[in-house]
Amino acid sequence: MVGVHWAERFTLDELTVSVGGEVKTIVMEDEPKYTAHYGIECPEVLVSDAWKVAVEEGRWPEQVRPYTFNRRHVLRKRTSEADGT
Repeated sequence: MVGVHWAERFTLDELTVSVGGEVKTIVMEDEPKYTAHYGIECPEVLVSDAWKVAVEEGRWPEQVRPYTFNRRHVLRKRTSEADGT
């Protein structure tokens, strides 16, 4: 799709992390189980004609969307990139 550079899907997982010398397990109960992230050229992509067509293709409109809940739409702007070191 024009303006979309990449898309990735994620599943929520339990987080165990060492903080302040303690190992803690963090459970985010109010977070959605599934998340999709899209790398877009600019925010205007989300209201483009190509986007409107693409989001109505495939199984999503009839087989998935009616059964989704706890949906969140968030726009985040990248502030830096990892340099691989």
